[in-house]
Amino acid sequence: MKRLCLMSAVCLAMVSIFCLAASSNDATDAERIDAFIKASKKLPVQERIQRAQETIQNSDDDAIVSEAARDLARFAKTPERAEEALSYLETLVRNGGSDSKAFRSGNMARARILVRLGQTEIALSIFRSAVLEQWSENTYREFFESFEENGQYGIMAVEEYYRQTTDEYSDEVRRFHKLDSDLLDVLCHLHAMRINNPDRSAVQDILPQLEESKRRPLAIRIAKAFCLAGDELYKEALNDLVEVESILSSPSAPVSSHDEYKDIPLYRAAILLFQGDDFEAARDAYREYMKRNENDPDLVLFRTRNLAYGMDEEPSDIRKIAEITQVLVNSDWMATKEARSQRTEHLAASIIEQHRKSLAWCYEQEEALRFGKLLMDEYYPQTLSGANAAMNYAKHIAEKEGDFDGAEKILIDILERAPYDGVTPHAKRCLAALALRSGEYQKCIKLTDEILEQLGPSPQGSLARCLKLTLRTRNKALEALEEVQ
Repeated sequence: MKRLCLMSAVCLAMVSIFCLAASSNDATDAERIDAFIKASKKLPVQERIQRAQETIQNSDDDAIVSEAARDLARFAKTPERAEEALSYLETLVRNGGSDSKAFRSGNMARARILVRLGQTEIALSIFRSAVLEQWSENTYREFFESFEENGQYGIMAVEEYYRQTTDEYSDEVRRFHKLDSDLLDVLCHLHAMRINNPDRSAVQDILPQLEESKRRPLAIRIAKAFCLAGDELYKEALNDLVEVESILSSPSAPVSSHDEYKDIPLYRAAILLFQGDDFEAARDAYREYMKRNENDPDLVLFRTRNLAYGMDEEPSDIRKIAEITQVLVNSDWMATKEARSQRTEHLAASIIEQHRKSLAWCYEQEEALRFGKLLMDEYYPQTLSGANAAMNYAKHIAEKEGDFDGAEKILIDILERAPYDGVTPHAKRCLAALALRSGEYQKCIKLTDEILEQLGPSPQGSLARCLKLTLRTRNKALEALEEVQ
């Protein structure tokens, strides 16, 4: 039976590859990649991996092979699967031309797996080449995803500082990768490092690795403040920011390629939030940030979203997110449906979802539910945030109203119409919990096994919480099954 299922999966993969190749003349790269991703998302992990391997071996479509390489690297999470995936990717790289998309994507996929296998220096070398040679506009996304999933936040902080401040990159490289932004993500990575490695000191371990920048002379001073905050020396960090702002406000402020003055209030708001002692001051600083950047609302949404993501490591931080997101969702930029329609959709949805999540963790259930319904109405199923809201609404009607059938229908709809990789394991965990409550123990175990395959052995952040809850649900199902038998 197992062999028959495997052969069926291979046949399905080959049919999919053939169909994609046959339609290549009629669809753009983006359309074909989107079709490939949508089909892959609905497969169990083993079949998804196999589909990626078969695509790499048999497809002549450079764009699809590139996506298959990325998919393979993302889901080959066990050591055995990682080693096997590496062999496929090394063959792809060896046989491909250095200018091909498949060669470049294959190399970045290799780097991701090498990080997972502990070969960090080789991975860093590949990513650095990808940046300098401008392989892909998504190079940095691949870099940070690769190191984040392995909890290497110190490396992420150093690289984020380097990419925004280094004097080594040409203007062409900077334009290609859309660099020269604020340094907020450095602070967020240092905060995550502190949570996951409390014995590490940002001042001692990270600050010595950061170099002064001719392009951005005050960046090193800002980074020092961030390292102090990373070590929970918040008062000292805020004092340093006051000094930096004073320099920026003076006639003798050094010439910089980036307007650091616009970002200082955001840094102050972030540090005050992490400290958690003066939320009113944090909101005031955030309002000042909005004022200094009033001509670029989507930038404010983007950076606010990144700060909220940087606070998504543990419940005590999640509860603080609403202290600033409430300012944004009640502003003229987002308070009405018409205003929200002027914003970039996925950014607006992300802000509202982070606000909803924070409210839920603060036990403000009615407000959380209101924002959840708003998300479902305006942003489901086309965004991950909308799918998250739908999943949490399903949990609500199951737990508070006892509507298990309604909850199951919503969760199944998510897996059919909005199977984003970020929500799928959580939605399946909710389905497994419903199966456990209704006595469908075999179904529960099957779902939890699928989740464990997708998560891998050591996920980070919210996926780590998902892993813990999944294992708990699975153990309860096994115990119940033993009692029945």
